[in-house]
Amino acid sequence: MVRVLQINVDGGRAAQDLMEATAAALRADILIISEPYRCRPEEEGWFRDSSGRAAVAIVNPQIALTESGPGAEDGFRWVQCGGQRYFACYWSPNTDFAAFEDFLIRLERSVRSSSVPVVVAGDFNAKSPAWGDSREDAKGRALADWAASLDLAVCNQGARPTFTRAHRTGISSSSIDITFVSRTLNPVADWKVLDDYTGSLHRYIMFDVAGSAAVRALPPERKWSWRKLNPQKLQEAIDSAGVPGTYVDAASGAEAVGVILSDACAACMPSGRYRGGKRPVFWWTPQIAELRKVCLQARRKYTRCRPRASPEEAEALREEFRAHRSALRKAIRDSKEECWKALCRQVDTDPWGLPYKLVTKKLYGRRAIPGLDIPGRMENIVSTLFPAVLTPAGWPALEGSTEFPEITSAEVACVGAHLPRGKAPGPDGVPDIVVGVLARRRPDILATLFNVCLREGEFPERWKVAKLVLLRKGDKPLDSPSAYRPICLLDSVGKLFERLLKVRIEGAVQDSGGFSDRQYGFRRGRSAVDAIQRVMGIVDAAATGPLYKRELCAVVALDVQNAFNSARWDRIESALRKRNAPGYIVKIVRSYLSGRTLRFNGVTKTLTCGVPQGSVPGPLLWNILYDGLLGVDPGGNVPGVSSVSLVAFADDLAVVATGHDTPTLEDVGNQALTRVAEWMAENGLALSTGKSEAVVLTSKRGYAPPAFAIDGVPIRTEEAIRYLGVRLHRTLGFKAHLQAAAARAQKTAMALWRIMPNVGGAQQRKRRLLASVVESVVLYAAPVWAGAMVFESNTSIIQRPQRTVALRVATAYRTVSTPAVLVIAGMIPVHLLAEERRRRHSRRGEPRSSERDEEDREEVFRRWQEEWSRSEKGTWTRRLIGDVRPWVRRAWGQVDFHLTQLLSGHGCFGHYLARIGKAADASCADCQAAVDDAEHAFFQCGRWWQARRRLEMEIGADLVPETLVGAMLASRRAWEAVQAFANHVMAAREEDERRRQRERPA
Repeated sequence: MVRVLQINVDGGRAAQDLMEATAAALRADILIISEPYRCRPEEEGWFRDSSGRAAVAIVNPQIALTESGPGAEDGFRWVQCGGQRYFACYWSPNTDFAAFEDFLIRLERSVRSSSVPVVVAGDFNAKSPAWGDSREDAKGRALADWAASLDLAVCNQGARPTFTRAHRTGISSSSIDITFVSRTLNPVADWKVLDDYTGSLHRYIMFDVAGSAAVRALPPERKWSWRKLNPQKLQEAIDSAGVPGTYVDAASGAEAVGVILSDACAACMPSGRYRGGKRPVFWWTPQIAELRKVCLQARRKYTRCRPRASPEEAEALREEFRAHRSALRKAIRDSKEECWKALCRQVDTDPWGLPYKLVTKKLYGRRAIPGLDIPGRMENIVSTLFPAVLTPAGWPALEGSTEFPEITSAEVACVGAHLPRGKAPGPDGVPDIVVGVLARRRPDILATLFNVCLREGEFPERWKVAKLVLLRKGDKPLDSPSAYRPICLLDSVGKLFERLLKVRIEGAVQDSGGFSDRQYGFRRGRSAVDAIQRVMGIVDAAATGPLYKRELCAVVALDVQNAFNSARWDRIESALRKRNAPGYIVKIVRSYLSGRTLRFNGVTKTLTCGVPQGSVPGPLLWNILYDGLLGVDPGGNVPGVSSVSLVAFADDLAVVATGHDTPTLEDVGNQALTRVAEWMAENGLALSTGKSEAVVLTSKRGYAPPAFAIDGVPIRTEEAIRYLGVRLHRTLGFKAHLQAAAARAQKTAMALWRIMPNVGGAQQRKRRLLASVVESVVLYAAPVWAGAMVFESNTSIIQRPQRTVALRVATAYRTVSTPAVLVIAGMIPVHLLAEERRRRHSRRGEPRSSERDEEDREEVFRRWQEEWSRSEKGTWTRRLIGDVRPWVRRAWGQVDFHLTQLLSGHGCFGHYLARIGKAADASCADCQAAVDDAEHAFFQCGRWWQARRRLEMEIGADLVPETLVGAMLASRRAWEAVQAFANHVMAAREEDERRRQRERPA
């Protein structure tokens, strides 16, 4: 049974709010909406037409979407769930008959294309006795003929109009909201018009589609509510587990440990349950429910008063209804605002919790990705992301000794103590915290099992089963496999064994000479920044020196198609053998790779290649395979003439070629690309020429652009390319990268802006913590581009998002200058932080020294102080805060909205209000002084002389601008006294200004 709620909300915000509350109360599964106030994205289950005036929303996440119609049609949109297709329609009454006929023709074509029964519902603005109207117009006749030609039945009963409007001359009602269904459809049960107040002139229509097969049958999964875990009971269950003997084999041992973990989970926490996604709206309150009831009663009195009531009585009832309606709308608005304020206040207790996740779109629910249930789509995505590869008929015989160093209980306990927390469990549902407790309290159980696995060279089958989760990435079409990132969830106990196995594989790699120094991915002490710097080092060497000696340098960024999921197992084993890895490692890795399976939507897929996604040693095994490519001689290395180098970060490969002229650069570059492509083909990998791109980085002018190709397919040469998150521009500048980074950071800043209001919300320390997110986005790869900060234009680019968030940290007016607001907020300018990161990164590899780090920070403060002293902006703030170091490093005190007005001079002052056009002149309204600024208000105005005198006595000093901040930093009591004084003065001045605004003639 699928419950459908149909309504025209008339573009009203309150009406749509009430619709969502009603849908939650009635437990509706699908909404058919005409003229919505706003439409949510398709990722949230909303599907709209091209005009945005018709939408169908799947509000129950358990409803399986099997297909959706094109969004380009004007007037209707459809979705198919199970065995029915649901159309949402709307057509404006303000169009001529020819346009309405065109709409019906397009709708008829779409309905006839359906192979399943249909439900066509919406506001057609057409009248006919066929659905209960007292008269018939041309549109109604055409719509009735249209329905008859398609053999559609009308659900409207006629006795209850769906649209009612009261006016001074009477009441007009009609049934322009219509529901059509195929006569072959399963019975539509309980079609009815509801009496609930909707907030619009239209009424709710609700009906049930019986016998629907649209509800998704979620595969049964074992799951526990780990948030309700009882630590004491968990320890008791682990301690009471039986002492392991000698396991018959690895498989039976894994089963036995699985039973121990399952029993422990059952003993210490309840089973997890998913109750569906239809929850009440967050802002609904009993008061709103009562106001809605009263509003409905008032509306009924008004609409039913004719013709008995006199015009005066009707007008009185109309005004009464409007008053109740206004009260309801205000209550909804106030409730939503209060709920949002409470959410903002929650930042103080958990800055990375629900508020942060909401505004940064990091709150993931259980809603399925739309369209994955369309027949064949999921299978096509999985088969593309996890290709099948024909492996050799048999594995080569194992050579060498299979003796191994046994895993000790101490090793298991040590690794178990460092297991990550909060990771999603694998198919067995056992949380990692339970595995960690078992590893710490009873490591002998796991050590015995792991040694059996190494002795037999067997990785248990149950640990090789992965649960597939697809995450959307980018805005690619939903049917494109490249629009998804596959996440494979594995059992936590198996991943614990993988961590121990990884240590042994790493030891074998180090004994064989380690990895190439040109591989920077998945390696401790190396990062993407190091890879970029290596590339830029080659570029800088080619671009410097006398003009006649400068060379052309090209960077070709190659993209490997589905790299990690396409790695061949036999090639990985061959790479291990070439490194003379011990026999037990080769044997266990062979077992580890082979026989892996993937579960999704109740289907199991056998994998034949690829390093296991989500596994611990998977990246290490990839590096072992890929290291062979970095050992290939790319050719073209002729001293003084040309050079070629390969630089890798995981599967991202950069071919960096230099040459004195274009022909030389083309020759050496294409030769290297040919050898890379040959190695890829030999190892079962393929390059994506469509995604590969090149850029020429040089200070030369007047050169012909080179032409690069792979297997005859040309590679695009761009003005700039994005390499490991940094844009490399042909002019050797980083302005393009800084602009892109600033744009991304600005989006984050605007999102955080919502949970950091000027009045109320979190305190300054938590605001500053959230602001660090924006700085992190801007400062990505700062050691690479920090040198570009010598240009003031680049500095201003990256300061824009920092300024945006600093205004909220300081709770300042937007007119405060950037230097001043950064000082008040205590936020070091981002260009100085970039230089600090560059200095610290240059010392990587050296022992970490807190003294050196403190020297770097002192250098930052020194440069910041120089810039602050030279700045022509923030003069008043500089009088108060002359030295930034003690202000930023203070041990107490937080600024708020009123204190910031004192520190910035921007606020409720006559001088400021006149400047922004809110006051006629700059004089003081209290003492009629000619200029009313922050200095006058706080230090001179006679109205506050008593409060000022009390403050001077409390802080033990005269109140003058130059010593005020020093007194505040001297003691917590002085800070609080000054803050209270600022709040007292500014609150009174703001109230006076609001009163004057009310009294001012319009």
